[in-house]
Amino acid sequence: MKNKSTKITLLFVLFYASLAIASYLLLSKIFPSQPDLLYYGFMKDIGFIFLAGIIFKYVLTKNDRRNNKIFESLQKSNDEIRESNERYDIVAKATSDTIWDWKIQEDDFVWNKGIQDVFGYNREDVGKHLNGGLTEFIQKTASKCR
Repeated sequence: MKNKSTKITLLFVLFYASLAIASYLLLSKIFPSQPDLLYYGFMKDIGFIFLAGIIFKYVLTKNDRRNNKIFESLQKSNDEIRESNERYDIVAKATSDTIWDWKIQEDDFVWNKGIQDVFGYNREDVGKHLNGGLTEFIQKTASKCR
């Protein structure tokens, strides 16, 4: 079997078909005087089970395709992010400059190791927020540059 949706559908159909057979056999012993009515009910049940199995398989297959598209999209995004991070790392290693990234919405700064090499500060000492040590860092650095 190729995928899980086929296995699940087959288990569904087999379980409910065996349940229909067992109920037919049980009812034929309880009501032996009406075999035609029981046979008609049994065939109707089997038909509905197979119809439900086909619908079930269609829904599962459609969901599998949608999930595969989402997974491929996420995998592509992850690959692009990984490549971008690799380029950033190459640039950060190639230069002795300080590189920083400011996430304005979150007021969060990310520094490369150049902050320590160039200015002598640890990343933790500088702070990650504009109000959390970064202002002091800017003032101290600006005074050194003058």
